[in-house]
Amino acid sequence: TPAPEATAAASQQLSDFLATLSPVDRARTNPKSGDAEAIKKGGEEFQSVCIACHGASGKGDGPAAKALPVPVGDLTSAEFMGKLSAGDLMAIMKNGVPGTPMQAFGAALSDDQIWTLLAYVETLSKPAAEPAAEPADEPPAEKAE
Repeated sequence: TPAPEATAAASQQLSDFLATLSPVDRARTNPKSGDAEAIKKGGEEFQSVCIACHGASGKGDGPAAKALPVPVGDLTSAEFMGKLSAGDLMAIMKNGVPGTPMQAFGAALSDDQIWTLLAYVETLSKPAAEPAAEPADEPPAEKAE
């Protein structure tokens, strides 16, 4: 397990990297988000590209993660993933994060392939199934008498 100071350093390196991105890049949205076919294909790509470090479920517990000096991002954490925009994730995948084991995949994968992979990654930090909620803005139905 990486030391707490290594975790803090990795967090700072990610923050420093994100600070280099333009507002336009950070505001990018994933054109494949929610697309069932992209999610399926992205899941297959995840298994070949990301599993060594992030693990099969995305928790950051892949076989290579144990040997790394800093923790691998937990892609299932809503808290962690909620801080990153789609544009942030694209930049991270494409360019890597300097000073961390997160490598750049921009030379190996096209932007389209990265967006497809990220469509799958987006699903990892969301509940599998949310119960249908009653609309909050409608008054309860009155009983007929």
